[in-house]
Amino acid sequence: FIGNRVGIGEMLLTFKATRELGMSVEEVDVLNGPLMGRPKTGSYRLGDMVGLDIVGHVVKNLQDTLSGEEGADNYDPLYDIMTVPPVLEKMYERNMLGDKTRGGFYKKTKGNDGKRLLLALDLETLEYRPKADKPRFDDLKSVVRLPQLPRKIHGAMRADGRAGTFLRAVYLPLFNYAASLVGSICETPKEIDDAMCWGYGWTLGPFQLMDAAGNGWVMEAMKAAGLSPAPALLALVEAQGDD
Repeated sequence: FIGNRVGIGEMLLTFKATRELGMSVEEVDVLNGPLMGRPKTGSYRLGDMVGLDIVGHVVKNLQDTLSGEEGADNYDPLYDIMTVPPVLEKMYERNMLGDKTRGGFYKKTKGNDGKRLLLALDLETLEYRPKADKPRFDDLKSVVRLPQLPRKIHGAMRADGRAGTFLRAVYLPLFNYAASLVGSICETPKEIDDAMCWGYGWTLGPFQLMDAAGNGWVMEAMKAAGLSPAPALLALVEAQGDD
């Protein structure tokens, strides 16, 4: 339950950033993959594997159970975006549920030569096109060569350009969201990190990612993005320092 709460929050933040920044599914899966210590499936490929109808059921369950009213016992800071994204609703109408229907954000087929062909969904037209080669981001050229994952995360979160903008749009509010849930869905940050590592295959959980990015920098970046750091986050940074 901890993993689903935080994991769905991350998915909804990813959908939102994808739409606002005009990212492709391939671009997002590269950025939300091993670069950030996550499986190669990234976000959209993971959704296909799990089943997009399952994702929708979990979102709707949270929407029905939680509240956007501050002060309520079931208040959730991301409640405003806790709804099934329009692109998913359209995909449900077309029975595009992922691997179980042989087509979701990606689709496996055969080309005219009989060879295996992987298609990717154009999120604007909802039509399939040949999957692009692994997207490359100029702002990450120096980052991807770094030998250690924490250093990669540190550099990627600060990167200029579309890649860095996307990562900050997803992970800064995710860090704050995870912190806001401490004391509500669990007692310690470690429980959230463990749930995301064990349940979602992340190498580092949200708090470990924040440590890698640098606590002090994260706090300043949150404020610059118009986010009010959660009380638990303020306490954590005060206890651990801003390195």
